[in-house]
Amino acid sequence: MSLILRDVLRYEPFRRAGARVLAGEDGLDRAVRWVHISEMPDSARLFTGGELLLTQGMGISRDADAQRAWVRALARTGLAGVAIEVGVTFAAVPHALVEAADEAGLPLIALRTPAYFMDMTQAVHSVIVNAHYGMLQRAEGISRRFSRLAMEGAGLPQMIAELARAVDHPVVLSDEAHEVIAYAPDTPELRGWVDGWSAHARVGHPSPPDGSPVAAESAGLACAWVPIVARGELWGTIHMLARPRPIDDVDRLALDRAAAAIGLAFASVSDLERQRLDARSTFVHDLLGGRYEDVREMRLKASTFGADLSGPLLVLVMRPLATELPEEGRGDRLGRPLRAVTTVTGRVFGVQPRPLIGYDGGQLIAVLPAPGGEPRERTAEVVEQCAARHGVDLLVGLGDPVGMDGLPRAYGEACEAVRYGLRTGHGRGVLSPDDLGIDRLLMDLDQGPALARHVARELGRLLDHDATAGSPLLPTLAAYLEHGGRKAEVARALNIERRTLYYRLERLADLVNGPLDDTDTRLRLLVALRGRDFRRRTRGRMG
Repeated sequence: MSLILRDVLRYEPFRRAGARVLAGEDGLDRAVRWVHISEMPDSARLFTGGELLLTQGMGISRDADAQRAWVRALARTGLAGVAIEVGVTFAAVPHALVEAADEAGLPLIALRTPAYFMDMTQAVHSVIVNAHYGMLQRAEGISRRFSRLAMEGAGLPQMIAELARAVDHPVVLSDEAHEVIAYAPDTPELRGWVDGWSAHARVGHPSPPDGSPVAAESAGLACAWVPIVARGELWGTIHMLARPRPIDDVDRLALDRAAAAIGLAFASVSDLERQRLDARSTFVHDLLGGRYEDVREMRLKASTFGADLSGPLLVLVMRPLATELPEEGRGDRLGRPLRAVTTVTGRVFGVQPRPLIGYDGGQLIAVLPAPGGEPRERTAEVVEQCAARHGVDLLVGLGDPVGMDGLPRAYGEACEAVRYGLRTGHGRGVLSPDDLGIDRLLMDLDQGPALARHVARELGRLLDHDATAGSPLLPTLAAYLEHGGRKAEVARALNIERRTLYYRLERLADLVNGPLDDTDTRLRLLVALRGRDFRRRTRGRMG
């Protein structure tokens, strides 16, 4: 916290000197950044704001007008206050000084002689220096925490939650298009602010000149915010809200350190491949990666694990939810959750003695003979048995049945289904590529800044308009695109008159890139709308 003038005047050297406030009492809560001793007539040129000036008055003119001008010059610098020792140059503080200080709102303090300026300076500076040292220690601790999270491959929601805990402020991470990616803590109050985030983020946030955190206030919310720059490109922004208390210097330092770590997370294309657990797991990864030359040799090797690769094969990517999986290299390498999943999978699919399963960090990958009937039903049975008998909730990505040469493609599709399930908060269950629809394309675009930039380019001016407009136009555009530009249907869907619709379309024409009756323009806008909806549905689950 900042040291304020009111507290400074309670320190022993000031109390010993009988410090008495003569003017500007309303300014006693000003922060004191430093203490300066000066007897120069034009000392105002020395100050930059926040200083407490100690003087014996030797440089103060005895002319009343000059005294008022001296006070006004000091007040313009943002000085925290002026303390004058009486009994040296002046028997009492001149009335003109008191009057001018009151008018300027500048705290003016009288000190009776002797006033030991060195004791006063030492008392204040020791507190300031210790406070700065403590602040740097806290900031360094926070910096180390975020560096560790970045090295461990923590997701963006985890980093945002850690920042919110470290500073005890709500924190919101949004992308270049001002759509929320993650926020913490998950409270009803913060969810309310997030739902109307554009009204805050799109107004009153000029770009900081040096990329460091700056203060902003818009739509009733005060914040400190900082841009996220990765690989020389703007990816988004972090906002720290000034609730439930004002944001201090430590908070701003923590925000700056967190922004650097989160920039690394944004820039990371993918996690480094982990070391595989054992020979079976290594074989599964070679198989699914297509890392082999001789098909007969791979089938022979599979037989040593009790697996048959001659017929149609099924790939399952099984992700335990809300379960801490063991790391590689521990004594119990599979752990209870993984052993349970392996056992249930082998029993349901009829694979004995053990199915061909590999471990890949946070998930299991199974290569199984495709069963007769519907593979999805068998997979769903695995999910239900793991939950009911072992308390392990699974999200499973299911690829289509393929031959051995199609395993890499089936594996990629199953991974994609799991990733989609995590992004959308699907929870326990089974997903296949057919369940994703157009979201499959949008999810790929959203791995980098491409989707956010498309939304910003196509809808940016419209969203800026709607952020402050009483009657938003985005719903009209959405209805127009969904109904293929058929105005009669659009008017019925919006329950408005045709004349009103025409008026709105005229306004929309000025806010989008291209004519609304152009097929290419409609397609671009429709993708942007679907992309914006996808990002809003999946916000907070990007990591």
